[in-house]
Amino acid sequence: MAITEASLGQYVASLKASKGLVRDCEAFLERCRKYQTPSLAGFPMVGLGGSCGKPAFLLPFVVRFDLPKVLALEAWFRRTK
Repeated sequence: MAITEASLGQYVASLKASKGLVRDCEAFLERCRKYQTPSLAGFPMVGLGGSCGKPAFLLPFVVRFDLPKVLALEAWFRRTK
């Protein structure tokens, strides 16, 4: 059977562990070595969100949100839906 590259979901799931395993430094390093860090649309994954566990990607620019930008983004989403 051929070895396939893990999907983003599989990679994220592989990093989640029990509280005891999270505190085990060697187990953590082994989980990190398991897969090459995935990328999406050419942007490398840099970590997981602290409270939500969603993947975070490195962007080549700084993104700052304020109310007008959020409203414009929501309007764009409604137009393209």
